[in-house]
Amino acid sequence: MINKGNKDEFPSLLDYTIQGRFRKAKKDVDPVTIFRLQYSECGWIILSILEHIIESDSHSTHTTPRAYSVYEQLFARIKGYFDSKILNAEFETVDQAQCGMIALLLYAKTQDASYKKYADEMYRWILTFDTSYGILYRPNHNRIVVDSIGMAIPFLIQYAEVFNIHEARRVALKTIEQYTKYGCDLSTGVPAYAYEVSEPHLKLGRVNWGRGISWFVIGLSYINSQELSADSQLILNKLDHTLKDVWNRDKSFGQFVGQSSHHDLSAELPILYYLTKKKLINLSKEDILDYSLMMHDGVMYNSSSSYTGIIQYGVPEGPNMLSQAYMIRLLNLCKD
Repeated sequence: MINKGNKDEFPSLLDYTIQGRFRKAKKDVDPVTIFRLQYSECGWIILSILEHIIESDSHSTHTTPRAYSVYEQLFARIKGYFDSKILNAEFETVDQAQCGMIALLLYAKTQDASYKKYADEMYRWILTFDTSYGILYRPNHNRIVVDSIGMAIPFLIQYAEVFNIHEARRVALKTIEQYTKYGCDLSTGVPAYAYEVSEPHLKLGRVNWGRGISWFVIGLSYINSQELSADSQLILNKLDHTLKDVWNRDKSFGQFVGQSSHHDLSAELPILYYLTKKKLINLSKEDILDYSLMMHDGVMYNSSSSYTGIIQYGVPEGPNMLSQAYMIRLLNLCKD
């Protein structure tokens, strides 16, 4: 991705055929196939690699010059890429919140004030999307979209922890609190694609969209649910039980959960990360190694592509950057 500037993914188009999307993906002018920093999935893969570098480096004994240089070279490459491509880029979408998380890690590692400045500016910019219902996904929306839970909330929580900013945590918790109230199914806790901020707060889109669930639990994995109201905790407990039951029954999460036994790793891997982090399931070494059957040349497949709206969902095959990122995060989480 860094070398060529491309995302390996079928593009999001109003064309439901794989053939049509493939033809479009072959055109260099197609902006969907060109790596752009406003995609959260791309931010997550850079972040997950940086987390791995820092974590591995901190546990390395540096017994050989080569072991030391590998981590240093990888870190320098990510840092150089951020400095040249991201640090001075304009903020355009909430998806870029993961770039703010990268800046927080770089600041913790280097104490370079430019990274703190970037994170501070990202925080102030994210707050321009704030409403009484939480963070909007786009400024012209009359709805709260589930994607923003997995994009804005992790940054807000980490920013709050690094700089002791209570307001950042409050906004993050409010966004989740409101989503559990208006955007989640009351019997299962599963989040819908979105809900309207105007009365009567209609839920929009499908409740069982797999990657929508993954965006939701990505955000949840950064909070302490005990800081939420009793009603919100009840909904999230139902969600935990639902996801655990589905996993025990199907051993997969598909593009639309409960409708297919096919894996959608862009849904499955973030959900497994969440369930494992909360100790709701135990994954063995063999369970994780089985995913190598869905990999070729280091790329995870069996994932759905991006979508173009509430109904026009992506092609349910191929690679997705979020799958790449969360396989790395899952490996780091379960490495012991």
